[in-house]
Amino acid sequence: PDRFVGDAQAGGPSPMLPLGQGDWVRGEIPAYQALEGRRDAAFYVARYDGEIRYTDAALGGLFDGLKDRGLYERSLIAITADHGETLVEPGHQRYFSHGTVAYEETVRIPLVIKPPAGGTPGGRRDEIRFAGTCDLYATILEAAGLPPDTTRREGRSLLGLVEGRPPADWPQAAVTQGAGLGGVMCTQRMLRKGTLKYVFDA
Repeated sequence: PDRFVGDAQAGGPSPMLPLGQGDWVRGEIPAYQALEGRRDAAFYVARYDGEIRYTDAALGGLFDGLKDRGLYERSLIAITADHGETLVEPGHQRYFSHGTVAYEETVRIPLVIKPPAGGTPGGRRDEIRFAGTCDLYATILEAAGLPPDTTRREGRSLLGLVEGRPPADWPQAAVTQGAGLGGVMCTQRMLRKGTLKYVFDA
């Protein structure tokens, strides 16, 4: 809702971008993202920030509801997203996109896990590790005291990281591949190891 739109960027100088006739053209605002014929980038950035503020407010309401019912402390809560979003980064000019690219702003997303009370010796922990949404399934199973799902080879429990006992063999590299969109968009592959990253358009 517009009541969450109040980003300072909306009032300052803003790059003017061409409106795209298609959805995946480099250097243009994708047609499916275009609103009200606006070309100023800050207009769209402010609305993206508004979505974040809206989500933050909704999560606050959820947490308050759990606390009112005495459920918050004993709940396992995981907050993440399936992807990030390109905004107006100048390097690749894939404006306001996701799903078809593997740039840092689309694949490096937050994952916040609040274990049940007593599950984090020493309090809050910040870990910078390679993880994926497939790891959440294994994490929930372990937290619930259930055995691992042997039918799935992907995904490892993150509970050790949350509780301060990181596995010594945690992956040091990550590989992803975008499926592309047939003849509309290429397939993009990404290899990341440490601070190095290689992105390849097939």
